[in-house]
Amino acid sequence: MPRQKIGIIGAGEVGQTLASGFYCGNDAAAKAWVATVLEQFGWEAADMGTAVAAHAIEPLARLWRIPGFRQDHWTHAFHVLWS
Repeated sequence: MPRQKIGIIGAGEVGQTLASGFYCGNDAAAKAWVATVLEQFGWEAADMGTAVAAHAIEPLARLWRIPGFRQDHWTHAFHVLWS
């Protein structure tokens, strides 16, 4: 399987939301770099595991857009609670 590279471009609300929580991948060094960048922006982020996890977290980005489009309100966010 070829390596896939995904980047979030932009500092707008959508880019911030996508980049601020939902990261995963198979390259440990790349994930460490992403974690450092997110911390520098002051965002709390969580390592969601390997690239396989993307199938589970990508729908959250779609779900996040619903209130934005319906109410033209883009300042909401998800928060994952760990117990």
